[in-house]
Amino acid sequence: MILALDGKNIGAIEGNVFYKRVNSKKHKMRLLNAYGIDSEAFNNIISARCDTIKLTETDTKATYTVPVQTFEEKSVYKHFKPHRAQRFLELKYWSKL
Repeated sequence: MILALDGKNIGAIEGNVFYKRVNSKKHKMRLLNAYGIDSEAFNNIISARCDTIKLTETDTKATYTVPVQTFEEKSVYKHFKPHRAQRFLELKYWSKL
């Protein structure tokens, strides 16, 4: 199932895994060394339907995974207008595959 908000694809859910593809040069929050997920999508859809998040950097081919519970407990909320609010999780909490 493709997950889209405001007509923009933000990832996909297959079984109990949320898959997200990012370009590290554009999407990594350098200040926190973290990746974000739309706050509304995480709170209302991902946390209810998934137990794992799997993120792949398209430019480096690196893949990271984290339990949804860890993302929920350790992520921080940030809102950089005009973008939608996001929850960011530092890479130190992700496992590199």
